[in-house]
Amino acid sequence: MNNKNSKIILKVQNISKNFPGVQALKSVSLDFKSGEIHAVVGENGAGKSTLMKIIAGVYHADNGEIIYQGEKVSWKDPEEAIKAGIITIFQELSVIPNLSVAENIFLGREVLNGPFVSFREMNKKSMELLKIFDLKVDPSVPAGSYSVAIQQMIEITRAISRDAKIIIMDEPTSSLSEAEANKLLQTMKQLSERGVCVIFISHRLEEVLEVADRISVLRDGELIGTLNKNEFDRTKVVEMMVGRRIDQFFAKSKHDHGKEILRVEKLTGNGFRNVSFSLYSGEILGFAGLVGAGRTELMESIFGFRKITSGKIFIEGKEVQINHPLDAIKLGMGFVTEDRKKLGLILIHSIRENIAYANLEMLKSRLGFANKKKEIELSKQLVKEFDIKTPSIEQKVLYLSGGNQQKVVLAKWMPKKPKILILDEPTRGIDVGAKAEIYKLMNELALQGIAVIMVSSELPEILQMSDRIAVMSEGELVDIIPGKDATQEQVMHLATAKRKYEKIS
Repeated sequence: MNNKNSKIILKVQNISKNFPGVQALKSVSLDFKSGEIHAVVGENGAGKSTLMKIIAGVYHADNGEIIYQGEKVSWKDPEEAIKAGIITIFQELSVIPNLSVAENIFLGREVLNGPFVSFREMNKKSMELLKIFDLKVDPSVPAGSYSVAIQQMIEITRAISRDAKIIIMDEPTSSLSEAEANKLLQTMKQLSERGVCVIFISHRLEEVLEVADRISVLRDGELIGTLNKNEFDRTKVVEMMVGRRIDQFFAKSKHDHGKEILRVEKLTGNGFRNVSFSLYSGEILGFAGLVGAGRTELMESIFGFRKITSGKIFIEGKEVQINHPLDAIKLGMGFVTEDRKKLGLILIHSIRENIAYANLEMLKSRLGFANKKKEIELSKQLVKEFDIKTPSIEQKVLYLSGGNQQKVVLAKWMPKKPKILILDEPTRGIDVGAKAEIYKLMNELALQGIAVIMVSSELPEILQMSDRIAVMSEGELVDIIPGKDATQEQVMHLATAKRKYEKIS
């Protein structure tokens, strides 16, 4: 939508907010227009969420003012902001699973027939609202029976039913598949065409660049600047977010790889077939491909999470049998899963405990009991080596930023001294500053001689961090190309044009 002449619906002027020991916002001034998608981006701790919570009435600013529809406002609570037409859809959905879709849409505003709730009328009105977004959903069915993506759409429908003028979306695509995320981005465009102002918070810059009309960048609680559509440039946005040039972002050192560590020959399993490749000590081998290409399935099979139908695996020239992850670990392999919160960490336990669980054998006393002194020493050492930002090794992992959580996942493998480390989407869901730190760690691991496999859906990091790039399409390895010569167009061409790769590279 062309928002050049759109009306300003909301202004925040000189907004500041302090928390104990932290100044979250420093005199931030921004305006938002009706019918625009306005992205607010920045690293974790930049102040994005704090600003949104002030706009939504969750927090009160220490200084500054909010001008909404031409009038100065100060919300007593979030409900007052909601009644005025400012609605937030958080990363953690507020849909009540056991209530029907219609009951969720009209929650707190039920349609009555005398003293009784008219479910028939609510279902009818819900159907009319759901048609706006072409949602084929039964309003009488419990909302929890639908996918996360549909539940998100139910929340958006509820916002429309409340005559929302501003909808704040906080990381709305983080739990969605690529297809679901694309559908949501399309819905955001539909909302803007209806005159709704959509404020979009996301770490996924590609989505932001695709859908936003304007982008505002926050860093360390300050507004760095606002870009219009014709000024969008990924490099420029990243540099504004991190405060340094993009050529300082990827920490890739030139080095020669060593001997062959891993070789797979004609490996076939659920989701991939006839895959052959070699991996060398000290190299980063990137695996690129579209969603559904079979990359994760291949890695999980090599590590023993899944069964292999046929083919062979060799480590340091010797054929091995890997039927379970413990087999892979004993052979010198480590695996950093793409879902660190569910599979990589125990969130309600401390950093020390997470590191200890992964290294129980080496931390036992001579009598076979847990040795807390050793746990503390090892945890402190790894926190220092990996620069994990935490007040204590006893901090619950739940309260760390995404980047620091990922550092804990990486750190817990290091005492095992792995020869091979598989990283599946190592920078997913973390901000650009934390990404730079993960790239630096990956580079250091490769310089130590560890052979690294990196599966990533982000082409810039594949191109910048990989010594070689293996491209998969529809379950097959299409080609392996040198990283230094690769281009985004070349990788995408290979990822979308299936051409079997026969030789071991």
